[in-house]
Amino acid sequence: GSNTTRSAFLAILAELLLAAGRADEGLGVIEEGYEFSRRTGEIYYLPELHRLRGELLRLSGRDDEAAACFDEATRVAAAQDK
Repeated sequence: GSNTTRSAFLAILAELLLAAGRADEGLGVIEEGYEFSRRTGEIYYLPELHRLRGELLRLSGRDDEAAACFDEATRVAAAQDK
């Protein structure tokens, strides 16, 4: 019943879907991760979710959107480091 590692598992699942070339499914998993983060306030894996979203968007040929995700991943990670 614990959700403490849910974001990590969603990130791993998204990574596997990326490796399998299943971008649409991976993006759905990322959205689930974002929703979990909004609902619970858990933000530890948020930079990784942004990075993976960028990789999945790049796989889909959506390079401009991907670049914005990479920028957001960097911004969120830097904010967490403070």
